[in-house]
Amino acid sequence: MSDMKLKSVKIEHFRGIRDEMFLPLHSKLTILVGDNANGKTTILEALATCLGIIPSYFSVKGKGASHDDIHQYKPTLSNPFILSDSLMNQSEQAPYMRITLETLDGILWDVSKYNALRKKESDIPKAIGYKKLHDFLNTLHSETHHELPIVAYYGTNRALLSSETQSRAAKKNKGRFSALNNSLSGIARFNDLKNGFAEEEDIERRNRLEYDDAYRSPILQTVREAQERLLPGCSHLRTIPKPTRLLVDFQYQQEPTETLLLEQLSEGYRTTWALVADLARRMAIANPHLKEKILETQAIVLIDEVDLHLHPNWQQQIVAIDEPGIEMSDERPIASLLQVFPNTQFIVTTHSDELVTSVKPENVVRLFRHEGTIRAEPVSAYTYGAKSGRVLERVMEGSERPRHNTFTQLLNRYYELIEEDEWDSEMAQKIKKRLYELSPDEPELVSAQMEIRRRQVISGG
Repeated sequence: MSDMKLKSVKIEHFRGIRDEMFLPLHSKLTILVGDNANGKTTILEALATCLGIIPSYFSVKGKGASHDDIHQYKPTLSNPFILSDSLMNQSEQAPYMRITLETLDGILWDVSKYNALRKKESDIPKAIGYKKLHDFLNTLHSETHHELPIVAYYGTNRALLSSETQSRAAKKNKGRFSALNNSLSGIARFNDLKNGFAEEEDIERRNRLEYDDAYRSPILQTVREAQERLLPGCSHLRTIPKPTRLLVDFQYQQEPTETLLLEQLSEGYRTTWALVADLARRMAIANPHLKEKILETQAIVLIDEVDLHLHPNWQQQIVAIDEPGIEMSDERPIASLLQVFPNTQFIVTTHSDELVTSVKPENVVRLFRHEGTIRAEPVSAYTYGAKSGRVLERVMEGSERPRHNTFTQLLNRYYELIEEDEWDSEMAQKIKKRLYELSPDEPELVSAQMEIRRRQVISGG
């Protein structure tokens, strides 16, 4: 079995990427950080588009490229305040877009889309195609005992409450390859998962009554195991009918266990549950022969805003990396996705400095804009176990204090006056008085007085 993990991606003329971007990928976890509109979702969409070849090969719904994915060159405006219809129509599309993926085992393939008006240009490099990938997938198609890897993409709408009517083809396709159906759509619909769980419970009950009282549905067992691994306080997931509802036994810290509707739990719980349940269900459908090792299925999973709706404590745990051989004794509210799905490669985006403190610099890529296109660079600042404020400033280029906040600006000015030995000036005393009115318990005010005292001692004052 090949190691179905991505080694790198090369993206050319795709959406906001004007020319070419080459991005090495960590075999376990790659975290993309950067300001809004700096390309985090663009990279996930590019990966999903190229991975879409895999579901399509098995005749299930994947994800393809569209003409709109080709980068648009915008016209340079002599007057930025005048934008006529003619200028709007002057934007020119690149001759092609291409996404190239390479696995750790050297399987290389690409997906291209061409601008029909410029397709014959001689400077368009020749495509690799996907013959190597098809050779690998053909083995999986013909040998049912081979492990089928999962590819999945979860966008920011991943826990929609609405249902989706499946096509007849999707409903008929009940084989192992149906595990990949719509896996790259970016959505794990909560109601679809709930109804699917209820259907599996019905199948399990009928099998136990008619054939084997010990029968347990591999799908139900896998989803329950994944949920209990991730959320130690949740157990005994089941449904009740008319209308179909999901129940779970929930224990918060040392409080008594109570039975709750899953809909009653927080958005963070539901969003996380939907992702984990969907991925575990797909693994169980794809590889039932793995039995108790189904959650060890190989997978490539893309998650946009992995910290979505999560409390900062959960953000620090959701993709945390622990050192091997060191047993952690503390009770955690949530386990890492890397522990629940140990053979899955996660490529995720985040805005959370708390999340970045739980991983190492080699897991983090910073995206930024330069000369009209999106660029990527590795992170050199230490992150693992760092204070979140330090990560915010050194990795995510934010500020530990809000820059435009009145208190922050007054505090900065107060320190300037201290450095100028003007702490007794009328201005300094007014600022000090206002600072204590705004935030009397701020530790930095104590530090400022200690700095004043240090300077007085040095000067002999």
